[in-house]
Amino acid sequence: MHRNLHRVSGLLEFAAVARLGSIKQAALELHKTPAAVSLQMKTLEHKLGFDLLERHARGIKISPKGRELAALLEIQLEQLSAKIAALQSKDVEHVLRITSTHSFAMKWLAPRLGNFTLVHPELDCHLSSSDALESDCDIAIRYSAYQAGETYLYREHLVVVYSPKLLTRGKSPLETLAQIARYPLLYEGDQSAWHRLFKAAKIKHPLHFAQNFSHAGTLVQAALAAQGVALAPFSIASHDIAQGNLRCLPKFNLPHDYGYQLIVTDMRLEKNRQFCAWMQNEVDKMSKSIE
Repeated sequence: MHRNLHRVSGLLEFAAVARLGSIKQAALELHKTPAAVSLQMKTLEHKLGFDLLERHARGIKISPKGRELAALLEIQLEQLSAKIAALQSKDVEHVLRITSTHSFAMKWLAPRLGNFTLVHPELDCHLSSSDALESDCDIAIRYSAYQAGETYLYREHLVVVYSPKLLTRGKSPLETLAQIARYPLLYEGDQSAWHRLFKAAKIKHPLHFAQNFSHAGTLVQAALAAQGVALAPFSIASHDIAQGNLRCLPKFNLPHDYGYQLIVTDMRLEKNRQFCAWMQNEVDKMSKSIE
């Protein structure tokens, strides 16, 4: 560290005082009290060993040495500001900020995101999960009610899934709704989708609705723990199905009333176009597995 600058603070405050010609105006700009800025100026003068301000009853005046220092500070602060802006622009190029709903981030995106970074190692991906739309991101993945004419990355489907651990040893996989009706039934929100499935299959015997979950991610986790059979969004369960941790009842799925949309802040950025293309490819692969 330069010896003459050791423990020197208050230069930014002095730059504001010199530029505005007023301690009061500088304090207003810096969100400080005038007394705090005035004390900072006196402390700085003591450390420098010379006066920066000439104090009069009607105000202040910058001293000759103060004017020299202020002129140098103005140049240096402009250079510093330009350097910070340049460094921030590099972040814009190489940092990809993604936000998604909790369940989609945890059960779909997080297990697959490593595949994207393998192809694009130059990008530093920051993933945050929130059910509220965040403004400080490059790409937001939102879960919204499906409406005809809108553009969606993927329209959700509901599938019947269960853990192999739910079956006793040697028992054949479940294949019909009549078989699963004997197990605890897990669901998200309400039971209406389950009722639609059983009504279509003309199954009327008593059903055991065991657990209700507010998020699809926790619903799938309950199914993984063999707590029952879940009617779950396919996207949220797809990774565990592919890994063999969950089994999917064949030929039983329902188009859901919700879908996923990509909200992109700036499609001119190459990193955003790369991620959108990758997402579409991954979703296409997932969609084929349910056909």
